[in-house]
Amino acid sequence: MNRLHIALAASFAVASLSGVAQAAATLPVHHRDYATAPIDGGHQCKVGIATDADGMHAKGLVYVTDGKSITWSTTLKLPEFTEQARATHCVQSGKSLYVLVQGDTNTSPSLSQTLMNVAQLDATTGKVQAMEYVDLADVKGAFSASVETDASHFRVTTPETIEVTGKYVLTDAPDASHDFKVTVKIPLAK
Repeated sequence: MNRLHIALAASFAVASLSGVAQAAATLPVHHRDYATAPIDGGHQCKVGIATDADGMHAKGLVYVTDGKSITWSTTLKLPEFTEQARATHCVQSGKSLYVLVQGDTNTSPSLSQTLMNVAQLDATTGKVQAMEYVDLADVKGAFSASVETDASHFRVTTPETIEVTGKYVLTDAPDASHDFKVTVKIPLAK
């Protein structure tokens, strides 16, 4: 490596550390947004899904934008016991974003249960800090749960809690839906 290469490498390293000339975050080629929520600094948290070219193998997608460019983007790992998932809601509390992830246990809707998890991400970097199953402790038996798209169904109620509201159906009585309300303590256990 000659002196010119070393000087160029050093200048790129300095530019990278100073925030100049850094490449912008990108989104997966195949993605769809489900919801947008305002967060600190005039930014927006956007949630949805990332899939393969065939629209299969869906995983939750979370990204932050300033309205002009993408600050960061994270594709979430599938929650335990799920074969596909989608990120449907986002809220901020302190320096963390909390994302509701609704995951399906089977890709065939007639065989699937929808389970819910909350993911905690660093609001600045998008790094996943924790993921926790949303337990409907009062429900007995196999069920499938869902949360409507309205932001009021996933909200910070105190600096230490998020409230999740929605409906569930028992798999042995799919024609009757029931309301639920669950409180999730934050920050999540790591």
